[in-house]
Amino acid sequence: MPSAAAEAWIAALPAFSERPFPPAAADLEAWQAWQARAEKQGQLRSAAVIKALAATNAVTVEPMDEAGAAIRIIPAIHDMNGLQLAFLHGGGFTAFSAASTLFAAAPLASRLGVDVISIDYPKAPFSTCLEIVETTCARLLPHLNNRTILVGDSAGGGLALATIQRLKTQGSQLPAALILWSPWVDMTANDPSADDPVLRYKDDLEICAACYAGTLPHDDPIASPLMGTFGPWHPPTLIQAGEREIFLPSLRRLMTKMTAAGADCSLQVTEGLFHSFVALAYELPESEKAIANIRRFIDGVIGSHG
Repeated sequence: MPSAAAEAWIAALPAFSERPFPPAAADLEAWQAWQARAEKQGQLRSAAVIKALAATNAVTVEPMDEAGAAIRIIPAIHDMNGLQLAFLHGGGFTAFSAASTLFAAAPLASRLGVDVISIDYPKAPFSTCLEIVETTCARLLPHLNNRTILVGDSAGGGLALATIQRLKTQGSQLPAALILWSPWVDMTANDPSADDPVLRYKDDLEICAACYAGTLPHDDPIASPLMGTFGPWHPPTLIQAGEREIFLPSLRRLMTKMTAAGADCSLQVTEGLFHSFVALAYELPESEKAIANIRRFIDGVIGSHG
């Protein structure tokens, strides 16, 4: 059963009928306004979360370049010296930025006591998956080494997986491990029976999928990395999702496919919880447990890989 706090969080969500649908893929003017609203809301929420973290392990936020393509989040207390996380944010490939998703990245830095580098990337529909994956690879590569763990949330989780596959093809450095929160790995996924209170597919994710894929088929591995190639070379991967997760069927398929190919992959499903609960509701006890599981995963990876 979910905690009382989780049940209250879900109950406070507005009904889907009260939430706006994203614009049509071709309406670029409407998308500019949509993205601007999301950015403002995300920055307000991020400021509130950073303020709240000051009571435990405060974080400092430092832009790493003038364009804001990378932001470093530094906790006051470090528990994992020499380790860093690279973070790719969610938002359906169409919204938010590194700055406006500090509400997800900052608690990760604070609770693990580790520096987090949040990497921004171009957004659909103004860019499609081909450009987004290539740009993300280029921005990530300077930060990757055997003490870097890549974390991806929702769309950022799918992008992280696609980036790993692209870096492998290029013969480039890979991160030490991969942590995925409810990753969107299959643009064709549509489970009408899903009871996820956070996401819907019809007239919502399906529009984001069209924006992101562009002219590519939705099942192209660049758009849907579930369709890609895996093997023992793949960094150890931890997937965390909720039992009510809209993407859960595709995540189970991902774990099965990776494991069958010889990759080290585990899937942790939290009872009664929803899409990307660790990022959206860091204060829940279920999120605290998920972070504790991440710590154990990291300890295992770093312990066995130097």
